[in-house]
Amino acid sequence: MSHRCVVDVADDTGAVRIRVIGEVDMACAAALEETIVAADVPPGGKILLDMADVAFIDSAGLSAIIGAHKQRVADGIAVTLVDVPPSVGQLLSITGVDTYLDVAQENPT
Repeated sequence: MSHRCVVDVADDTGAVRIRVIGEVDMACAAALEETIVAADVPPGGKILLDMADVAFIDSAGLSAIIGAHKQRVADGIAVTLVDVPPSVGQLLSITGVDTYLDVAQENPT
């Protein structure tokens, strides 16, 4: 299993889009969490966590997303997971994380 994860940040019509590519595991979880927490978003703003190209996510990856989500919500910033692949969506559902996080199957317009 390759431990390659790429995180790309872009401004997307009033929201910051963080595109996650590859495998979200312990090798990249800390960098992902740091990227989400450090994203330059004003209170009342929004972060779209684009999961379309995530091939795999483990408990370290889920923990990083949950931790960053908790911090950003406390900062008054909405975090939404978008374009979640079925395999990742199934993991979110099985673990109950989908009831805690804002998850959209498609990109909100």
